[in-house]
Amino acid sequence: MLTSDLIAHLHEQERLLWRRHGVRLMVDKVTADGQNILCSTCQLRRSLFLPALRDHALISLAHEALRPLYLFGMRPLVTVVMKNAVRPFAALEKADPFHLHSALHAAGIRAVDQHSAPRAVVAS
Repeated sequence: MLTSDLIAHLHEQERLLWRRHGVRLMVDKVTADGQNILCSTCQLRRSLFLPALRDHALISLAHEALRPLYLFGMRPLVTVVMKNAVRPFAALEKADPFHLHSALHAAGIRAVDQHSAPRAVVAS
């Protein structure tokens, strides 16, 4: 189960990616067993202070942001997409960082427990 503390931590990571690097990361799909998380990332904002990042740097940033999910037995699989070839990334949502909860729900996995300690993700 994902706890409210973990959700808050992931939301903070999502905000830091955007503010520091102009990078967006979104969970596209979670496998039915809840072990693999398919993600896409892209650097949407560049400037003099936000230089273009190479693909391996974007992947590294994404894995660092999602690192707490390894505690739940989840493995993020990240792909870099081109800025002009992506569908729009959805707006940041405090209750659904990286749109992870939506992807878990779409996979049929009960994911959020507001009061319990961290435990493994449990299928419904």
